[in-house]
Amino acid sequence: MSDPFLRTFQVDVPLPTAVHTIPLHARINGRGCGPKENMDLQRFQAGCRRQLWLPGRFHRTQRIRFTPGTRHLLLPLTLGLLLSASAGAAGSAGSVGALGAPAASASAGASGESPFSEYDGLLVSDFEILGAPKHLTQDLEKGLALAGEKKTLRRLRPQFDAALFEEDLERTRLFLAREGYPWCRVVPRVEPRGGRKVDILIGIDPGPQVVIDSTSVLGLPEALAGRGRKVLALRPGAAFADQNVQDASSRLSAFLAEQGYGRATVDARTEPVDSTRVRVRFRVEPGSRYLFGDTHVEGIPEDIVPLAARSLDIEPGTRYSPRELQNSQDNLRLLDLFRQIRLSTLPGGPDTLDVKASLAMRDPHTVETRVGYMSEDQFRASASWKGRNTFHGGRGLETDALYSRFLQKVEVSGWWPALIGPRTREVLTVSGQREAEDAYTQQSAGLEVATWYRRSFRTTLDLSAAWYYVDAQFESEAEEDITGPVTLFETHWNWDHSDDRLRPTRGTVLWARGQWSPPFLPSEVSFILGETGGSLYFPLPRRSVAALRLGIGLANPLGVDESLLPGLRFFAGGVNSNRGFQRHRLGPRNEEGDPSGGEAKLEFQGELRVPVFWRLQAAAFFDAGQVWTHVETMNLADLEPSVGWALMVDTPVGPIRGDWGYRLHEPGSEPGMVFHFLIGHPF
Repeated sequence: MSDPFLRTFQVDVPLPTAVHTIPLHARINGRGCGPKENMDLQRFQAGCRRQLWLPGRFHRTQRIRFTPGTRHLLLPLTLGLLLSASAGAAGSAGSVGALGAPAASASAGASGESPFSEYDGLLVSDFEILGAPKHLTQDLEKGLALAGEKKTLRRLRPQFDAALFEEDLERTRLFLAREGYPWCRVVPRVEPRGGRKVDILIGIDPGPQVVIDSTSVLGLPEALAGRGRKVLALRPGAAFADQNVQDASSRLSAFLAEQGYGRATVDARTEPVDSTRVRVRFRVEPGSRYLFGDTHVEGIPEDIVPLAARSLDIEPGTRYSPRELQNSQDNLRLLDLFRQIRLSTLPGGPDTLDVKASLAMRDPHTVETRVGYMSEDQFRASASWKGRNTFHGGRGLETDALYSRFLQKVEVSGWWPALIGPRTREVLTVSGQREAEDAYTQQSAGLEVATWYRRSFRTTLDLSAAWYYVDAQFESEAEEDITGPVTLFETHWNWDHSDDRLRPTRGTVLWARGQWSPPFLPSEVSFILGETGGSLYFPLPRRSVAALRLGIGLANPLGVDESLLPGLRFFAGGVNSNRGFQRHRLGPRNEEGDPSGGEAKLEFQGELRVPVFWRLQAAAFFDAGQVWTHVETMNLADLEPSVGWALMVDTPVGPIRGDWGYRLHEPGSEPGMVFHFLIGHPF
């Protein structure tokens, strides 16, 4: 006898053109689905659920987001309903019963009580998913409430709740359907164990996967047809997934917008070929091709308007492009003048779009103070005052002061933004500083003129020319004191593509700096110096992170000079260097045994960071490095290795950590174990 719930029926879910949310229990018209005209909705859903993945009982606050792309999800559902109806008419009720647990869910739907309610309150001891496609199992498990939460050494298990379990089963069906498995069958199993515990097993028969039979695009401008089809990146024979089709629509829309079609629309539809193949059709309404028109700035003082318009850097008559709008917004953000930046486009003509910039100024004055403690510097304090528009037109002034055990510094800087280009800043700095180390004391005062170029928030380049008067006094009689002027050209480059400045888990950071004091200019010492390095971060299972860093520095005196200024020499050892050594204690020493620095340095650091519980993390590290007096004496056999471990607590200001470093070679007069305390990671 055929199942009365699987004759013919219609699922009526509206597909709006604008994105909005509707309750998951969307109206279902069950007319003609059973012997009674006004059949019970819950019973109808339960009957459908015996064969298909149609969502049934959900928590009343559960919501699903319907977009125009969701129609791709509903197509396999429609296919499934129609074909299952045919199967029901042929007398397939026996195969329905073979599913077991879903059949129990169906009867539970009619009685209003879940067959799993008897296990409510028991602890979930084990949760396992079998039969799901391997590439989807992990993501599926993360989205299920009763799967618990993974920690480094254990998994937090929840208490069993029948309602949550039913929702997990529906999430499983919906997830697999969206990934191209509308024919999946889900067989739940709950087994009691001793000690008020239960094991959960969700068996999945994914069934055949729906694949893309072909794709077509209608309405593309002829000149863009070839490139537009490549943008879709949907190959015939590839697995069908709703998200893939939505992503393809988004890529095509973005491509058209970059070609000037700022109001283009893309409508994607799927058509069934058979039970496992669909045809995807994209219909494009490109509309007009737009050019940029005039630029309008509002919300800021009149003296800032020319700077903002110059930083927008949009020429009227150029082709409209969302990328150009994003670049303009980044230009405004890099000025550090505005707390709110909002760009919009307005019709300026039949084929032009005007740009409107609605801006709000940041506080004109900022005062910052910082106080901290580290195992090396011990007490450390700094203070700064910044006036963002002190001289009007975006021209500002800043004063900074720093005090630590080894360095004291005061500087005053004035800047002029966007003088050369939208992302440049010209800076004039007057400074004075004092360095106090065991082997020397160096004092300097001078003037620096610099150009800063911010290609992006992650890539910076600074060029500067400076003149200083330097007084360097050595503790050792073997070195002559240096007093006199120094003329210096300097460049800094930084490329930061890590995912987080405080807690990087993936990405790369590269940097380089160079200094040159030519012998033909007034300078007490002449030299050339270069230093570069990089850090690499990559994630590992269970939220662990591997971090690596490599750095190398070389310097050489020029002309008749035989030594570098002590403040320019390389030193190694310490919390940000080789952690098996105290600060600056790795490398050349003078006759008193104090670190004297060198002209060459090579360092490597590797660290494995793993979560423990709560906010506590642990790390194991390996460091190696050395400093050589002269470049020609470099020898890799001189590298000093060390190993160690660290404990850290994550806080809003970054990790607070303690590191214990152990030297692998004979320590001699130095301690064999060194403790470091710091805020933030060493790299």
